[in-house]
Amino acid sequence: MTQHRRAAITLFPGLAAMLLAACASAPALPDPQPGKGQIVVSLKATPKEGVRGPRKERVVDDYATSHESIESGRQYQRVKYDEIPDVVVLCSGGTGPAAAQLVAAKDGLDHSQLALSLAGGQGPVRVNVTNRRDKALTFVAVPRDAEVVGATTTGAARISDVAVAPGQTVVLNLASAAIYDLTCEEDENLTCVVYVTSAGAWIGTTKQKAFFDGLAPGEHDVIVYGPRLPVVRRTVRVAAGVREQTEAELTVNRLHKCGH
Repeated sequence: MTQHRRAAITLFPGLAAMLLAACASAPALPDPQPGKGQIVVSLKATPKEGVRGPRKERVVDDYATSHESIESGRQYQRVKYDEIPDVVVLCSGGTGPAAAQLVAAKDGLDHSQLALSLAGGQGPVRVNVTNRRDKALTFVAVPRDAEVVGATTTGAARISDVAVAPGQTVVLNLASAAIYDLTCEEDENLTCVVYVTSAGAWIGTTKQKAFFDGLAPGEHDVIVYGPRLPVVRRTVRVAAGVREQTEAELTVNRLHKCGH
């Protein structure tokens, strides 16, 4: 440790503790495997141009004037760009989780998207659905008519369903790579998109980085799905023993604008 660093720690012990804690909280990534490469995807959330926050209206009563949100209805969902949750990143190589938890509570489902991988070859992936409501719920997973990155077969996905009694947890098995729309027969507001691939799958927030390991050298497709946001696609060339970096911006600013 240099003299300047020792002095900084002596003068600002609180700052030093914060820096050390920040370094400790970021897990170290493993080195590439022999003959394999890696991809790290940095996620960036950018608000819509000119938007500063929810729209509000001016409310005047006998004693005061205030501004109240007009977007507070239950059906309205504004993307919170400070940290977007449930961002799914799929890669044409690598692996991912084979199981996920999904909880149906009074306020809805705890996830809007899930990402799972069949790459382990241990059978179907599993969504453990927990019902914390006071009545039975029936969930149906319907595959979309669109190919998911990392799929080894096409057209094999089938509709699956499970009935979950109050207070119980039931496993929904999905055996084929596809994008599934998971809906509830008793409550149309309970919806979730489940991405199942035969390769790399990752899910997290925009304050994290997606990481794919054990990739064969060559080009790999990376697709980023942000909830209610345009899909971002990247092609990354991977070399043996190298960790490649790429960035995905989650925003509506790239959409076609009227008059352009």
